Amino acid sequence: MIKVSHEVPLAMLEKSFEFNDYDYFLPTFATNEQYLNHFIEARKKGRFIIMDNGLFENDLKDESTLLYYYETIQPDIFITPDSWNDSDTTFDNYKNWKTKVDPNKIMVVLQAKDMFEAEELYEALAKDGVKYIGFNHLGQFYDDFSTHAHFETRKTLGRLEFISFLKETGKLDKDIHHHLLGCNQAEEFKYYPSVIFPEIKTCDTSNPITCAFEGIDYEKHRNILTKPNVKVEDVFASTDRGKLWLAEKNINTFKQFLS
Repeated sequence: MIKVSHEVPLAMLEKSFEFNDYDYFLPTFATNEQYLNHFIEARKKGRFIIMDNGLFENDLKDESTLLYYYETIQPDIFITPDSWNDSDTTFDNYKNWKTKVDPNKIMVVLQAKDMFEAEELYEALAKDGVKYIGFNHLGQFYDDFSTHAHFETRKTLGRLEFISFLKETGKLDKDIHHHLLGCNQAEEFKYYPSVIFPEIKTCDTSNPITCAFEGIDYEKHRNILTKPNVKVEDVFASTDRGKLWLAEKNINTFKQFLS
């Protein structure tokens, strides 16, 4: 079964040790002492930690800042800075960072304008010995695999079909740990059962939380087609007990997607 981590508001951090299979560090929130200390504690507990770089939150950190947090929390995986739909810059960044951190801890997120660039980048990373590769949920190249008129559905199907394409052509390397970054539609994750996709080891998503803050109860909306406009950074400091309760309820329902 895919191991899951949910990005949560501050009020749910301590509880997240109970429902998250591992911990996902967002540098965007690291200036908050409580947040940073949570991950320092996670390291002391020996929990598995993936460290992001901040691109998705439009807060890509500079090199010195990322190195500081890398040394502070000592993650098991570090996602090198990627560049939206730009395979060349993403690969160049990877080559730069593998001289600065342990290359055995590096994850690279695939970025490309089209399916050919995406495939070439994947092959180049695998050939260079990258142990962790991530699939974001908004790649431009997913449109080469799905033409669905609904944006969120198109990206959902596009990612699924791209990964399936790699699998069917024998290119989805069984020795690489693959990670799914976020989602457009939470039910997507049910289409990666471990019996078919053992190569996909982890995913992260704030969807159960952001849905809750828009009043969406997973149990009452079994087919969630629209991605919430709310982002976890919008509710990071929230203490709304009702929404936090629903977020936890949604997290429990989410587990059914993977069972």
